[in-house]
Amino acid sequence: MIEEWIKTAESDNLSDGEGTAQMAFTAVSNDPRDNTLTVRKYRECPKRFDAHPYLPGLYADEVSVVRRASTKLIYDVAASYTDQIDRDDKDPFKIIDVSWSSQDYTRAALVDLDGKPFVTTAGEPLKDVLIEETTWVATISLKVPAKPAWFRSYSNAINADTLTVDGETFKPKTMKLKGLGIGNNEREGDIKYREMTFQLHLREDGWQTQYVNRGFVELVEREERDATGKIVIKKMQQQITTNGQKPDNPLYLDLKGKQIENELIRSGKAKVVLLTFRTAQERPFSVFNLS
Repeated sequence: MIEEWIKTAESDNLSDGEGTAQMAFTAVSNDPRDNTLTVRKYRECPKRFDAHPYLPGLYADEVSVVRRASTKLIYDVAASYTDQIDRDDKDPFKIIDVSWSSQDYTRAALVDLDGKPFVTTAGEPLKDVLIEETTWVATISLKVPAKPAWFRSYSNAINADTLTVDGETFKPKTMKLKGLGIGNNEREGDIKYREMTFQLHLREDGWQTQYVNRGFVELVEREERDATGKIVIKKMQQQITTNGQKPDNPLYLDLKGKQIENELIRSGKAKVVLLTFRTAQERPFSVFNLS
């Protein structure tokens, strides 16, 4: 272990609006099993990105530890400080690389831009309406001290909370995480880290699955008497018919499960109801510390 830590030299240059400083130390060990790594871990040894002990605005840029050739127990330590980059920007765990690209794809459309369904002039639903869309993809790389415990549970997850990426804020459920990966252990000076990469795919109308609310049956209310003779209202499914005939195509339903006449939809007097189903796991993306 280190039994002596001696400051042997220091200097600084704070002129012309730039600041640099140097400090030198001698570390004396009492254990021949010590090495440069154990010296770097010693509490008094400067670490990269550490603030200068008494010169505000200067941070350690390089720290070298060298064992003296003539002995196995004495080490020379040199630290250089600079004010060129603030610590928050230099700290590898606070550096986030973000790049953007667009991605074109084709998907089934439920309604048009005005919220109207795709139907013929007679009100019959059109099938397999495909549209081309462009989505934005943020590719992100950041450094983490170790593989997070939540790592595997975030694959294909969507943001449960409001998310800020590269200065832009996105609503919950609109960003989907894809391509999550983490690299090998690396070292930058005294800092050990792993690089984590992933993509965030934007979909403005959300990533949960949606379907148009339509079918061949509707809900109706009927009065019935219970065992005590009291009249109660019960909701029951009833086959929809038109002129006594079953429809060939499913019909639009409102939020209460009642049929909406096609004419009301076509004229814009009623809107199509979209049902949202939870098919993607929602996770708090605040764990990424992207803002």
